[in-house]
Amino acid sequence: MVKKRGFLEKRKTLSEKMGPQELYSVIDQWPLYSGKKTLARTVAILDIFKSIIDVDGDIAEFGSHKGANLLYITKLAEIYGVLDKKQVHCFESFEGLTNFTEEDGNQDSSEGRYQGSLSALKDIIDLFEYKESITIHKGYIEDTLPSFLEKNPELRFSFIYYDADLYEPCKVVLDSLHDKLNVGGIFAFDEYGFEQWPGETRAVDEFIASNDSFKVEKPKITDQPGLVLRKIK
Repeated sequence: MVKKRGFLEKRKTLSEKMGPQELYSVIDQWPLYSGKKTLARTVAILDIFKSIIDVDGDIAEFGSHKGANLLYITKLAEIYGVLDKKQVHCFESFEGLTNFTEEDGNQDSSEGRYQGSLSALKDIIDLFEYKESITIHKGYIEDTLPSFLEKNPELRFSFIYYDADLYEPCKVVLDSLHDKLNVGGIFAFDEYGFEQWPGETRAVDEFIASNDSFKVEKPKITDQPGLVLRKIK
């Protein structure tokens, strides 16, 4: 933790020293600026994605914040030639974290954290011409997912990425989608095992204890995602 804090402080100092930069002069050189932890997460998600390329079904991310991982996965689907076969679904309230339950622990300081911008995300989607490939479901997962599935009962999935941190939406995602994930498909949980987000871990552990249709996998090079459930039957 001390090492991480030291890196973040040095990173801030470097940013101030460099001053304002043209956006894409930085973005196009992103490995130069990215921390090792961020890079490891990127590689781990790539490895997970490659393992589901041949699995039928759509892709969904729950808790997209600003949309970085959403667009990353969508671009991977295009790079690997499966975007025309897999619709990508974004479930996000764009209001930040709310609706905490007892299982989430003390989250007084987290209210509104990770608030995204729908208009900014739409601008990025338009830039990369993904309007037809990405469907945004705005609202609380507990409301939008059941409603969406009721209207689309035939839908199946190959890759579901959970990054909404909290207990109740995680439980809804698992309970609603475990039967809709095709064999070989994956649930990935970004904050599993994080002390700060006990709700996500608890919901996953409860699900594992009551369901034997999944193989539990721990990514080797990163803490995020913290856990992968691969459907085996």
